[in-house]
Amino acid sequence: MKTLSLVAATLLALPWPNQVVRAEMTATTQTEIGHLLDRIAQSSCEFNSDGTWYSSVMAHFHLRDKYEQMQAEVLISSTEEFIRSVASESADSGQPYQVRCDGAPLVTSGQWLGAELARFRLRYTKSR
Repeated sequence: MKTLSLVAATLLALPWPNQVVRAEMTATTQTEIGHLLDRIAQSSCEFNSDGTWYSSVMAHFHLRDKYEQMQAEVLISSTEEFIRSVASESADSGQPYQVRCDGAPLVTSGQWLGAELARFRLRYTKSR
């Protein structure tokens, strides 16, 4: 009987599949995501979602809204997770977002944002 009680107590203490363990987003992550969203809006690039090209401003609004919606459901805990979960592919089709900028080859938004994050972190590290 003691073993059964111990097993039951252990099972009750485990998180259920629908429970989400949330990690706090650091100030650094918030700053990095904010920078990436700003960089999208300020770029002269176009962003493709499901075969349609959008201006940088429209892409910014779309990704910001998508990010805010996901934040309400599950906390994004890293900038890399933001790029993967929010800014890399269409939630409707699963197709990767694409980015085209003047004079540069077509890339996925994950590649573009990853490169921008690396530049930002390099600048941030040098300024410290």
